[in-house]
Amino acid sequence: MLLSIGIPTYNRAALLDKTLERLTVLRIPDGVKIEVIVCNNNCTDDTSQVIGRHIEPLNEAFGNQLNRPLTGVTEDSPGRGHALNRVISEAKGDWLITTDDDILVEEDWLEG
Repeated sequence: MLLSIGIPTYNRAALLDKTLERLTVLRIPDGVKIEVIVCNNNCTDDTSQVIGRHIEPLNEAFGNQLNRPLTGVTEDSPGRGHALNRVISEAKGDWLITTDDDILVEEDWLEG
């Protein structure tokens, strides 16, 4: 099963950095593969660089299960709804869950 995790963000690169770092501690249930989609809602900060820095750490944390465990997409239309709709259109998973760019998930988040 593929699980998509969507994160919309707007000009909160420092918070996003911590959120993505925290995803590396997730315990992944057997048989589950993870993809993370971060929607850059036309940010003017260094959001794109933050996304780029986390590709390899997430790949390692998720057991190198996908060619690209983290994808950054851009949505030019402002607003959380537009960003979430973009995440939905990009997600390839059987299931989609979302979180915010300022949430530090617990390691058992997916097990719950």
